[in-house]
Amino acid sequence: MLFNSFDFLIFLPIVFILYIPTRIEVKERQIEAFINLIAFLKSRDVSYILVQTPITKSRFDTYINVEEFDLLFEKHGNYINFNENLSFPDSLFYDYHHLNVNGADRFNDALINYLETNSLLPKI
Repeated sequence: MLFNSFDFLIFLPIVFILYIPTRIEVKERQIEAFINLIAFLKSRDVSYILVQTPITKSRFDTYINVEEFDLLFEKHGNYINFNENLSFPDSLFYDYHHLNVNGADRFNDALINYLETNSLLPKI
């Protein structure tokens, strides 16, 4: 036999990306600084909107305490978590937590639409 059956096997590398369930860790002083900043804005009668920008779905799904932060932000103002309202494909990300140029364009459009729809843009 000129060739045995193993001569024609092609081995393809298989890569698995495993994300382990993770807690979002924030130091107490960061939360205090956030609350102080909100108090300062309110004392100056400054309008603000709290926005959580998108990260990849595979990464977002690993966080096990997102609701904790959603509740914190909702408690302190008008808040939207774009990870729960939009689904951006991985092709719109530079890495797992930064949008690329196309992703930024799409996010800007979504944010403007949200602000217009909810009458949150200032009147000029």
